[in-house]
Amino acid sequence: MKSIKCATLNEIEAKEVDVEITFTKGLPSFTIVGLASSVINESKDRVKSALLTNEYKFPPKKNYFEFKSK
Repeated sequence: MKSIKCATLNEIEAKEVDVEITFTKGLPSFTIVGLASSVINESKDRVKSALLTNEYKFPPKKNYFEFKSK
């Protein structure tokens, strides 16, 4: 598991967000959970596109991204 610290805006206030990334054996997939999961799932394609645009190479495993607000 890898973990990075990020931030998001909530109106004019910045909030700290921890992102935990896990790669496990299995059929390749891309899953995002945490915070408001339904809102995150709606932006799944945008997140994946942004990662690919920045030359992120998805490993051929299950890619599990979890967002945790502090």
